[in-house]
Amino acid sequence: LALDADPGQYQEGELVTLLVAAPGAGDPVPVQARVMALDAVTRSVSVKFEPLTPELKTYLNGLVAPRYRLG
Repeated sequence: LALDADPGQYQEGELVTLLVAAPGAGDPVPVQARVMALDAVTRSVSVKFEPLTPELKTYLNGLVAPRYRLG
């Protein structure tokens, strides 16, 4: 997952907590993610959910179009 964020606020390998929410689905869910890459040019931060539990995978798949869903 790549986020539009200021890469200067993160370090590769850092463990961060993200709040993930679907529109109209209630309160955001806190999830852990590890910063994998930073790109100052595109102002993006790439993260990997850690751990990617079956419950989180199901939740995330519900947020994206079927062709982008995790296998």
